[in-house]
Amino acid sequence: MKLGILGGTFDPIHRGHIELAKAARTALNLDKILLIPSGTPPHKPSVNASGEHRFEMAKIATQSLPELECSRHEVDRQGKSYTIETIEHFEKEYPQAKIYFIVGADSIPEIPGWYDAERLYSKVVFAVAARPGTELGDDAPIPFEYVRIPMEAQDVASHQIRDQIRQGEDVTQKVNPEVLRYIEQEELYKS
Repeated sequence: MKLGILGGTFDPIHRGHIELAKAARTALNLDKILLIPSGTPPHKPSVNASGEHRFEMAKIATQSLPELECSRHEVDRQGKSYTIETIEHFEKEYPQAKIYFIVGADSIPEIPGWYDAERLYSKVVFAVAARPGTELGDDAPIPFEYVRIPMEAQDVASHQIRDQIRQGEDVTQKVNPEVLRYIEQEELYKS
């Protein structure tokens, strides 16, 4: 089995996240992709929406995509969410799986500084997608196994969407309409 894991704050989840998951699934012939909204990310001092809201938005965004499954694993955990601990949890749940950890190329310079990065390197293949303004050259000194996801760089970011929502701008091209309805109903990102 080939298992993809796409984690993130998903604050909010947007079309770029979904397109990334679909492209990874197709390019790498993945059997399943888990979308895992982070609980308490160690690298971000705070998130805007609660874990429960972020999980609900991810669930809404993927409800018509059976190949994508949302996991509450990190949302339900106490304390900080470290990638290595999440990977080891899913290693036990899927013992026969080869795990592909899906990231944007802009994350590559940060990974060596992640908690227990060396151990993480031995457990996953990083599946890397282009990001605007970030090149991943073939000669880059990257200390882990990775494959590229052939897709156009997605120029959309959750922080931009939050700002646009606060300013009353239209984000319908970036966010699933049902997710946007949830954001409005729950009055997320208003101030």
